Amino acid sequence: MAELGDLSEQAHNAIGIVASECADIIIGVGVGGKIITDSAREHGFAHEKFFHYEDSVSAAEAVAPFIKEGDLILAK
Repeated sequence: MAELGDLSEQAHNAIGIVASECADIIIGVGVGGKIITDSAREHGFAHEKFFHYEDSVSAAEAVAPFIKEGDLILAK
């Protein structure tokens, strides 16, 4: 969402808020993902239910064991 320019951080914060209200687990990747996970934490999302990784390869390797048939995954 870097294409949003000055609104990028605000948009990532908003995603964190919404995710904190409806997600089971939040996985953030990169700078934007860190903003999302921080926002979710600040809005009451349990620390043990969100994760942050610097790159998508690390994230994929870490979460692969948790994914099971029928899961709904939103990747941004």
